[in-house]
Amino acid sequence: MGHVVSAAMVGGKVGADNAILVKLGRVALLFPVALVMGYLFKKEAFLMGKLKVLFHLNEPERWQRTLLNVINFVKDVGQENADIEVVANGAAVSAYIDKCQIAGGSGETPTSCGKANGELYEEMNKLAQMGIKFVACRNALRMHSLDENMLPPFVTVVPAGITEIAKKQAEGYAYIKA
Repeated sequence: MGHVVSAAMVGGKVGADNAILVKLGRVALLFPVALVMGYLFKKEAFLMGKLKVLFHLNEPERWQRTLLNVINFVKDVGQENADIEVVANGAAVSAYIDKCQIAGGSGETPTSCGKANGELYEEMNKLAQMGIKFVACRNALRMHSLDENMLPPFVTVVPAGITEIAKKQAEGYAYIKA
């Protein structure tokens, strides 16, 4: 505005009018630049991709909480905006396999592993169909004498869970310990 006042003093009304037109012209030129920049930044944000998150658990009793956290995360950010992997190592790998089959139990009582694992399996399967990846540590499977051929089809086996976690973090995944 100082230029407009200076121009008015020197050139009178005509000088002030010219100064205002020059200012408006500059602002008008900035508008398309701002639009293009806004588009590019929005496009860049879109190209940055999905939120990448790795949930890690090594205790079987943490499965219910972990799956609830995954569900809540997907509800919050949207399925199309998330790339989620759940890595189980340690004793947590046992939830991938129905322990009643291994022990020869029937799974008929509500407190037996058959019913609990059935509910976990259904929830995992539902999430896997949504694109959530489930991973089991081969070392943990061996340590717990679990046959990886008994794993559900949606579970991927990796040689070492801890190495998978480190690789995913190097790829930019956020780490959440369940």
